[in-house]
Amino acid sequence: MVDVLVIEYDPEVREQAGLALNGGLFELSFASDGLEALKMANAKSYELILIDLLMPGGVSSLEVIKRLRRVSPASPLIAICEGRSQLIAEAARRAGAGEILFKPVTSSGIGEAAQKLLHLPALQHRSETPVSTPVQAALPEIALLAHFSAADKTNLLDWAEKIPLAARGTYQFDGQQGMCLLLSGKARAFHDALDLGGLHPGEVLGEASFFCKTGTRYLVTIQATEPALLYYYPKSLLRDFFISRPKSLTMRFAANVIVSLSQKLMHHYHEQHRNVMPANQWRVAEESGSALSVDSANPGAGSVFDV
Repeated sequence: MVDVLVIEYDPEVREQAGLALNGGLFELSFASDGLEALKMANAKSYELILIDLLMPGGVSSLEVIKRLRRVSPASPLIAICEGRSQLIAEAARRAGAGEILFKPVTSSGIGEAAQKLLHLPALQHRSETPVSTPVQAALPEIALLAHFSAADKTNLLDWAEKIPLAARGTYQFDGQQGMCLLLSGKARAFHDALDLGGLHPGEVLGEASFFCKTGTRYLVTIQATEPALLYYYPKSLLRDFFISRPKSLTMRFAANVIVSLSQKLMHHYHEQHRNVMPANQWRVAEESGSALSVDSANPGAGSVFDV
C-alpha cells in the first residue's frame, strides 16, 4: 500500500485525487492547509505527496514544499498550479516539486504524474471529470505596478502565492519579510491592537520589505470583511523575480514603492491632524490645498503650509 498525503482544501480536487489513486494500491490522507500537512508529515512518512499551490493558512505552499523536502527528502511531490505560469512552476520545482500539474486537472493527469514518479504501471481511473479554476474578475488598478508592461505585470502576479480568505478569515505575515496585495474583496489590517485601516482591491502592505535587510518582526494580520483573495510575495520570491528582469524594472518598482509609502504617510498625517484640529478650521485648510505643521511642544497648535 502506497501512503499518499494530499494537501488540498478544494473538495473537487480531493475527489479527482481519490479517483486517480484507487484500485487498492493507495491509501490517501488529507490535509486542508500547510500547517496541518507539516504536522502529519512529521508524524508519519509518506511515499507520495500532492499539494495545491493555492492554499489558505499562515504558511505559503512553496515554504511548505521546502519544509517537506527537509522532513521527507525521498518522497516524490506533485504540485498543482493555477493558470499556466512558467514562473510559479519553476519556483515550485526549485522548492522540490517533481511534477507540475496545471488546472484544470483530471484524474488521469494525477494518475500519470504518480505513475511517473513512483515508476508504476499504467493506472486505471474511474472518471475524467476536469476540475476548473474559477473565472477571475478583471484585475483592479494596482498603483504599485504602475508603468509595468502588461507582460511584466502578468508575470509578477503569476509569481504570487495566492491565499483565498473566507469572510472573517485571517492571514498573518511579517511586514519585514514579505508583501501582501489584496486582489479582490475587502479586508482590514491590524498590527497588535492597532487598526491599520481598510484594504481595497489593488492595495498593498509590506511593499518596503523588498528593500529591508534586517529589522525586528512586524506582524500584520489581515482579516477579510468579505470573501477575499490575497497575493503574498515573500522577499525571496520578489528578489528571484527581479533578478530575472532588466534592472530598469527594479528601479521602476522602487520608485512606485516610494510613491506608495509617501501617499500612506500623507494620508496618516492628514488623519492625525484632522483629529486635533477643529472641523471648521480643517475644512478651510483642506479647501485651500494646505495641511498643518504641528509644533511638537504644542501639538494642538499648528501653522499652515502648502503641500
